[in-house]
Amino acid sequence: METNQKQPFMEFPSVESRVIAGILFFTGTLILLAWAAINEPARMTEFTERFNGRSVETGAILFENNCSTCHGDEGYGIAGRAPALNNPFLLNHDFFAEHDRQIASLNDQIAAVDAEKEPEKKAEIEGQLALVEAQRQELYETLRYDYSEQWAALDAQLTALDSRIQEELAIPASLLGVEVQKRSDEISALEAELLPVTERITAAQTAGQTPDAADVQQQTDLQTQIDAKKAELSPYSTLNDERTPLLAKTGRYRALKDAHEQVEALRVQIAELESQLAALPEGDAGRADIESQLDALQSQLSTQEQTRDDALQAMVDAKDIIDFDPEAPSRMTQLKWNGTLEDLIYTTLLSGRPVSAAYWPAPMVAWSQDAGGPLRRDQVQNLTDYVLNWSREFTLQDVRRINQLAIEPSASAGPSVDAVCPDIETNPDSCVVDDIVAQISAIEIMDSTAGQQAYTENACSGCHFSGSVIAPAPQGVFTRAQGYSQQDPATFPDARHYLVQSILYPNSFSSDGFTAGAMPTTFGKTLDLQTLANIVAYLESQDQ
Repeated sequence: METNQKQPFMEFPSVESRVIAGILFFTGTLILLAWAAINEPARMTEFTERFNGRSVETGAILFENNCSTCHGDEGYGIAGRAPALNNPFLLNHDFFAEHDRQIASLNDQIAAVDAEKEPEKKAEIEGQLALVEAQRQELYETLRYDYSEQWAALDAQLTALDSRIQEELAIPASLLGVEVQKRSDEISALEAELLPVTERITAAQTAGQTPDAADVQQQTDLQTQIDAKKAELSPYSTLNDERTPLLAKTGRYRALKDAHEQVEALRVQIAELESQLAALPEGDAGRADIESQLDALQSQLSTQEQTRDDALQAMVDAKDIIDFDPEAPSRMTQLKWNGTLEDLIYTTLLSGRPVSAAYWPAPMVAWSQDAGGPLRRDQVQNLTDYVLNWSREFTLQDVRRINQLAIEPSASAGPSVDAVCPDIETNPDSCVVDDIVAQISAIEIMDSTAGQQAYTENACSGCHFSGSVIAPAPQGVFTRAQGYSQQDPATFPDARHYLVQSILYPNSFSSDGFTAGAMPTTFGKTLDLQTLANIVAYLESQDQ
């Protein structure tokens, strides 16, 4: 049986219909491709956001399981244990960036104005500059000295405790210490009365005699009284032990609060007098009186600012607060880190900071499997993304939650180092590579095993590992050094010259495929000659 099956082209029997169909199909295809092209950036953006979001979520879980015990649940640090990661200095937040930008711009405008031709314009810009500078100072002093919210919380806590004392003991809280002392003195008097009685009883027992019955009864009576007095004292003593440190702490916060308010009040008075003085014409009889008042207020202000600084230092010494200076350099600046913030966090997690044992109870360990830790590289990246996710405009409330800041290595109490080039930062040309190479070559024992340990302790492996896009791997570095020496013998007479120069002056030459700026330039002041020689010996063993 034959089946009549219609061919596809028979749907369009004429040439014209086929042409039209082809055109429509082609046009539709172009429209679909155009639509896909137009929406591709948005689709990729959404995909990237979802991917990054998942990375941050995974990093949050990893942080909670591995990092929070030292750095705190929300990354604000634990005092005396590990620094905050959720802080403006690590995350490169500049509180004064906008103010400084405006100040620089206004100073440029003032410099461009002809004061003789446009005195009013110059005065107007100077007024704007004074306003911005005042705003900047106000922000600085708020971040530095304003603990009024914390004082209010402590004061409320103290008030609640005082009410409890009044309710439970039926005495004013201010008399609690007196009552404790009174009852303690009564106990001491009874114990003094009991002592000779106890001594007589002990002496009789030692002599094998029966103690006097009156002494035994008196001892029992006195001990009963003492126990009763101690029971009476217990609630007073417990509440006093709770109130005394809270009262002292609240007092320290109050002292800073009052001193800061006094400084602000004096500044308002000075500003008012300066405004009055500016309104008076030159030669006016009233100017001398205002100027005299200003001098007196300026002297009071200077004294009060010192009082405020003393109050702040007392709180820092008592460990009530951290010493937070909003103008302190960023962590990258402290470490002389020339790479990106992401690289700093990633490489620190990757290989740890063994040298941090010099100024923390325990060192920052390596977390990556490459350096013997438990995490894969993708998990290290998840953690990095989670920490970077804390970047934001930090508020006063954010700052007050920080429990511990990083310790600058230069301020640590670690052992002193007889540095190869102690002045390399202040005087970059102070280190002559040829001389250092000659000194290394004169060393009898260059220990490559110790060099490998020093290589790890100085966090070199955090950047130098196989597959890194930050720095070349150590494997084969000596062979590469020999190649560079053959290419440029004037600069690198031999491979050892290349290795030493790369350590001491890392930005003077970049390996193929890598850029300068990622490696610290401070090893000249942190390594002694023997340690440098050991590291060189380790690198010279890497010839494969």
